[in-house]
Amino acid sequence: MNQKELAIEADKYIRIWAQTVDKLVVAVDGYTGVGKTTLVNELAKLNPDITFIHQDDFLLPKEQIEKLLADAKDKSKVFELEVRDNRKLEGVINLFKTGESEKGILVIDGVFMFHPQNLNHLWNRRIYLTGDLQKIDE
Repeated sequence: MNQKELAIEADKYIRIWAQTVDKLVVAVDGYTGVGKTTLVNELAKLNPDITFIHQDDFLLPKEQIEKLLADAKDKSKVFELEVRDNRKLEGVINLFKTGESEKGILVIDGVFMFHPQNLNHLWNRRIYLTGDLQKIDE
């Protein structure tokens, strides 16, 4: 399935899910390079009720990440848990849920699969993309 077909299929589900809540928040999750941002951009073209944000918009400044890495015993935990300002992300999502936005759907893309208990309470639904990890790594 190409990205456009995938977006059409995902949009069908998003429209159904949106009928069950006042404000719908959907996380598009998956490994780096699997096509999350491409999917979100295609969804925004298909559905005028979608506002989208990217996890990368909430990354900490490079200097702060470098300090965290320098001080860390387990650098993978820094990348999994600490490179994003989760409080700011939660604030933006809560503002969308309680605010006066004309749009009823917020879609956010990012890598959320690690330690999902930290963020899962923020969204109503999740779309998880898979792909050929060997091709993605190349």
